[in-house]
Parts: sequence; structure tokens; C-alpha cells
Amino acid sequence: AIYENVLDISGGTQNGNYYFSAGQFKQDGIIIYTPYKKYTVRMNSNWQADKFKFGENVSFIYSQNRAEGTNGGRTSIEELIKITPNIPVKNPNVVGGYSGYNASLVGHDASNPVGSLARQKNMNYNKRFIGNVYGEYEIIKDLQFRSTFGVINSEYLNTNLVLKSDMVPKSFANTTLSEFSSWSYNWIWENMLTYHKIINDHELTAMVGYTSEYYKYHSMGGSGTTIQTETNDILSKTESGFTVNGNENEISRISYLGRIMYTFKNRYILTTNFRRDGSSKFGKGNKWGTFPSASAAWRMSEESFIKNINAISNLKLRVSYGVVGNDAPVGPYSYISGLASGQDYVFNGTKYSGVTITAFNNPDLTWETVKQFDVGIDLGLFRGTIELTADYYNKRTEDMIISVPLPASSGSSGTINKNLGIILNKGFEFSATVNKKAGDLNLSITANLATIHNEVLDLKGAPPIIAGDVEFGQCTKTDSGHSIGEFYGYKMLGVFPDQQSIDNYTHNGQLIQPNAKPGDIKWADLNNDGQITDADRYFMGSPIPKFTYGLNASFAYKGIDLSFFFQGVQGNKIYAELVCWTEGMQNNSNQGTAVLNRWTPTNTHTDIPRAVRNDPNGNISKISDRYIKDGSYFRLKNLTLGYTIPKSITNKIRISNLRIYATGRNLLTFTKYPFYDPEIGSNAVGANGTVNTSRGIDNGYYPQARTVIMGIQVSF
Repeated sequence: AIYENVLDISGGTQNGNYYFSAGQFKQDGIIIYTPYKKYTVRMNSNWQADKFKFGENVSFIYSQNRAEGTNGGRTSIEELIKITPNIPVKNPNVVGGYSGYNASLVGHDASNPVGSLARQKNMNYNKRFIGNVYGEYEIIKDLQFRSTFGVINSEYLNTNLVLKSDMVPKSFANTTLSEFSSWSYNWIWENMLTYHKIINDHELTAMVGYTSEYYKYHSMGGSGTTIQTETNDILSKTESGFTVNGNENEISRISYLGRIMYTFKNRYILTTNFRRDGSSKFGKGNKWGTFPSASAAWRMSEESFIKNINAISNLKLRVSYGVVGNDAPVGPYSYISGLASGQDYVFNGTKYSGVTITAFNNPDLTWETVKQFDVGIDLGLFRGTIELTADYYNKRTEDMIISVPLPASSGSSGTINKNLGIILNKGFEFSATVNKKAGDLNLSITANLATIHNEVLDLKGAPPIIAGDVEFGQCTKTDSGHSIGEFYGYKMLGVFPDQQSIDNYTHNGQLIQPNAKPGDIKWADLNNDGQITDADRYFMGSPIPKFTYGLNASFAYKGIDLSFFFQGVQGNKIYAELVCWTEGMQNNSNQGTAVLNRWTPTNTHTDIPRAVRNDPNGNISKISDRYIKDGSYFRLKNLTLGYTIPKSITNKIRISNLRIYATGRNLLTFTKYPFYDPEIGSNAVGANGTVNTSRGIDNGYYPQARTVIMGIQVSF
């Protein structure tokens, strides 16, 4: 169930306006013991007095949720699939009250998912304050100065209380408590001086600016163990197994900005931009980067040979090229080697406490740069009734920051950041909008489509990036000539129906899979060497969609309003690790209904292999295209139907507006993906701007809820 309440207050005078809102949101999780609630307060105002404008925007958000508990590193969805369904949930005769079982008799080690969730109270608490104020002053005619100062303050607390429980084979042997808290503070100060002048057919805007930013992060954590069983949520009461940790870092940036925009006769537009950015993340001599850009536009609809065409209300050609810097893939102090204490050593018979290098620095590390070219056209027809937009973009990321494994001779098993890669993203973007008013009917429909071609052009000598951790290894490879994080594994040619088919699968008279049995998977010998080895792995598909699309529409007729939003992706692949859990058959864990069509002596023509202990042929343990599924989908994300009570009724009860509505989210999904939710991510980069080499892996992804919300909006 979902509960949401919002209160809005707004008003103003000729000199300004104000807005205030407070909201409450509560949601019961799809999985038991995973509730979520959030409270928000927002306020903003804008005021003007003679030549001075000022205002503020403030918000505070508090949220808390109980996170899904895990046992032995597995998600509750994985355990729910694997556990034998005839095992009771509860057992009042054991500590904790939840059943376990003898794994040697059952033949698997899946934990009791209900017990694991109930006996772990993993709570997250978040507080976030965002505030900014601005002031703008007209120094002289056409010359304005604007200063904005913003602050973001965040606090986070995690408490994880795990209660002792006898749920063999995965018991919680003791009651443990861990706490982790962090605090971050970020301010940014922007100052802009703008000159704007119109003289006859000429319009000039010039801007210079200076911005500075500071960020500080601090964290600390601790954990301990106790013999108590049912409650101990205070760290000082734990009795053994103590750990303490902490971290602190700072980041600062400074930028100098400049922009000149010139327009002639409202037809020809030229814009140039200049940025000089400095970052504390880089070492001496590499802190600063220069990033220019330029654009030009031709508003053809202002030309005499277009103006006479009544159907065309707007026609504009655009082209731009720019360079942008990115320091997000690295953290603070990337140019300094990290050290760790507590490394004891003996010298001349005496024990000393020493330090060792934990991370190697790269003093030559510098900005990652993104060079992008765009060309586009805007077309408006019939006085804005139809609006069309088309763009082509070509985006090259150069000096891409990549973590490169260190050689064993360095004495470390870690990595070092280097500027090595070049990545290309290119494609087309299209948008079409129809706005129509006919009597009491108002409608607006927007459709969009975007294509993307992602390719790693060069790693500059760095080895391919192997990533994408799954149960039996790593399933992605990032290499030149392929997309980021492309799936990489063995090719399945089918299932051997009988011994004759195994005997016929040869190379130069020798069996390619001499140990295979009827019902095992036939693997492709892609390098044609007569054996199945790691050299036979191939690129199985990309998690990046070939194109994305959407449809957004709204209709209003008298007091009735209807809106909906569809979105979809096409051409991406998903590595469905759930295949391992539902079709593995290498032990006695529960399986999905697909295994009813597995190979048996009487069912030899199937693509699902035999059930066999310990998986001798790698039917499930080999990372292969058996796991690869089509991730395309088309989903109704949002549908809202509302009715506004006529004014003739609301005026009698002194209400200015009364609207009743119902909203549905994720109501329909059209997909060939066989598991819970195909919408598991479509971004080309991960957290903090790093290249995401582990996208599109479904390892028990928490599915999105299908929800229906009914509400009332009242304005006084």
C-alpha cells in the first residue's frame, strides 16, 4: 500500500510571490519487512524592489527505510526461489523461532528467506537540506550582476541489528550490531555579470562569471557482537568482535566562465562559451583544464522566402561543438599514494610497527574530456500546433579515466588510475508534439525516440576491463571495438540429444567434448582448435539499448482530465542470473517450471539440459549466452484520470478548486523478458561518473511495484 499527502500554499503581490509545501509518503515494500517513508518540506519566494531582485529556495527531506536483509550474500529473492517449498517457515522450539533444515539431507543450503528478513533490522535514515539564495542588481541600464549561494547538507545513518537465530544451514550464530554514519557538506557560490544590448537589428549578450565549490565528507562506523539474543541496539553494550572505522575527505573546484551571444535580425545566432576549471582532485600541473564551445543557429522562418508559407510558424537550423571536462570518475587525493598502518615487521630481532602502500598514485592524471558535435532542426507548423525536432550527436570521451590493474612486481594487487580510453557515443534524437484546442477539448501529445551507438575506440594499451560479478565468475568485457560492459561468454549450440551427436562433434577426428553426456550443452568451438577453452568466449550482446522511445499525452475536456506516459527500450540484452537459480539442477534446490522441459531419455529435443549433480559439463557454471535474454520492453509508466468539480459547486463551500483523481503506475509491461522486471538500468555510466561495466545484470533485482493511487486535491 502507498499513502501520500501533500499540502501546498502559494500567493503573492505585484512585488513578488511565495510557495510552501509539505508532504508525506509511505510505502509498504513488495518484500515483507521493507517499508519506506519520506517527509518533505519545500519553500521558495521571489521578490523585486526597484533595481534589486532576490529570493530563496529551501527544501528539507527526511526518509527512512528498512533495507532487504541478506544471508550469506544472497538476496531474499534468490533464497525464495531456491529453498525447498515444503520446509515450514517457523519453528517455536529453536532460538529465533524460524525453521532450518539439514542441508546434507535436503541437498542445498538456501536460507529461510522469511527468517532472514525478520531477524535482520537493517535501517537507513537520511536527512538532506538544500538551500540557495540569490540576489540580482541592475548596476546600470543593460548591465546586471547576479550572485547565488547554495548549500547542501546531508546526514546518513545505517544501523544493522542481526538477532541470533538457529536457522541451519545459515544460522545467525550471535547477535551483532553495526552502525555507520556519514555527514557531507557542500556549498557553491556563483557570480555572474551580464550585459545585454539591442541596437536596431543587432542583439548582444555578454556574460562573465566566477564559481567556487567546496565539499567535505566525514564518516565513522563500528560493530560488535553480543551473547544477547533478542535486543541490543546500543554499540556500547556489545561484548566482543569490536571494529571501528572512519574516513574524511575534501574536494574543491573553481571555475571562470565567459559567454558571448550575438543575434542579427532575429535570424542568425552565434554563441561562444569559455570555461577554465580547476579541481583539487588532480596534482600539481594538472589541476586546470580549458573547455571552449561554440554554436550557430539560423532561424529560417524569419527569411522572406519562408515567411510567406503560412503553414510554417518556425524553422530553425542549429549546429554546435563543445568540450567539457569531467573529474567525477576519481575521488579526492588521486595523485597521492595511500598508506595503511598496522603492518608489523622485524628488524635486528626487534618488532616494529610500519605502514604499507594501499593505493598507487598517478601524478600525471588529468581531466577526462568530452568533445561533442550536434546538428539539429526545429520545425513548427500551423502556429505551433505541430512541433518537430531532429538532432544528430557525436560524442567522444577522450583521456577516459580507467583503473588499470597493477603488475604483481609492484607488490600490490590493486589498481592505478590512468587517462587511457576513448569512447564514442553517437546517434539521433527525434521529438514530435501536437497541441490542439477544439472547443472544450485540449490535448497535447509528445512522442520521442533516441538511438545510440556506443563503442570503445581505444584503450591506449590498457588491458580489457573484465567485470560484472556473478555467481560463477565475471560476465562482461570492455575492449576496443565493442560497447562498454558488453556480455562475454561461451556460445551454446544446443543440447546433445544422444550419444551419436556427441560422437559426431569432432575436430580432425577427435571429440571436441569427450566428457559430455546426452543432455549436456553443446558448446561452440569458435577458435576451431578442437577443444572448449576460455579462448572460445565471445561478445554475446550489449546491455545498452539500440534505441529508447516514449509517448506522453494529456487530454482535458471540461472537468475531466486524462494523462498517460509510455516508455520503452529496444535492442538491449540482460544477463539473467535467475536462469542459474531456476534452471540450474546441479543440486536439490527448488527449480522453476522451465525444467519440466529438461532433457530426459524420452524428451531429447529441448534446449534445457539434463539434471545432473555437480555440473560436470559446465551447463550452468559456464558463463554463456544461455543467460542472455532480450531486455526490450514497452511500459505504461503512469496513467492518471481526474475530475474537477465545477466552480458552481465549490464556490458554495468556499473552495476555489476540488479535484478527484486516480493514478496507476507500472500498470502494463509488454516484454519477452521471462523474469520479474526488465527495467534494470539503462545508464552508460555508474556512480560518480565512472564507466559502468556491470550493467544489465539481473541477480534478483527488486521489482518495481504496480500501484494504484486515489487522491483528492483541494485549493482554498
